[in-house]
This record gives sequence, C-alpha cells and structure tokens, in this order.
Amino acid sequence: MGVPRLKQAIKKDQQTRRIVRRLQRACPHLDAPEYTPILRSYARLTLLIERAYARLRDGDIMDRAGEIRHSVDTLRRLMLTQTALARELGLTPAARAGLGGKAVFEIPDRIAHRVIEIHASRAANGQGQAPETE
Repeated sequence: MGVPRLKQAIKKDQQTRRIVRRLQRACPHLDAPEYTPILRSYARLTLLIERAYARLRDGDIMDRAGEIRHSVDTLRRLMLTQTALARELGLTPAARAGLGGKAVFEIPDRIAHRVIEIHASRAANGQGQAPETE
C-alpha cells in the first residue's frame, strides 16, 4: 500500500470513529461495547453511501446504452442495509415507536419529575434560581 493510499485509509478510519462518537453522544444507549461492531458498520456504510451518491450526483445515472447504471442499484442496496442497521440501533422512527414511542435515550419520567421537584424546592428557598425559559 502506497503512502497516499495509507493516508486515505487512515482518514477514512478517523471519519468512521468520528461518526461512531457522534452517534454515541447523541444516543447514550449506544455507548456500550456490544454496539461497537454494528456502529462501525453503520458508519462505514454512511461513508460509502456519501461517496457513491456524490459520484452519481456529479455524473449521469444512464450508461451509453441508455440504461440505468448498476451503481444506482448498488447505492439502493447500501441504503437498505444502512436502514436495517439503523433500525437495529434504534435510530429510526419505527424503531422508536416499537419502544413505546420514546427514544431509548430519553430521561425516564421518574427522573424528570425528581429534577423538576429539586428545581422547585431550590427556587422556593432562593437557591440557584435560573431565569425561566419558554
């Protein structure tokens, strides 16, 4: 592997790690070791889809014979695979609906109510009053 290819590989690995970290920050339930392999696959697919789409967007989807290029079907299959992984990770609206309509990373009601109680108690005692927001 030449130096330019090695640099490209390192860059793609960094992009993959960045996507994984962003997903884990946005969805704390994914910040567990058992999710790492599927998160990496999801991130890699995301990068592949972006590259494939950019080539199709910047080129013609029809070949010289007037047929749709095979790359259109390849992109479609990549996107279907990504959607399946997103479903497994709980990232789609349908997956969230299966969780009772809540995202798995939402604060449970009992914790939210306790935070509100603490805030009200502190406000009543004149402690830590923060300006109200709408």
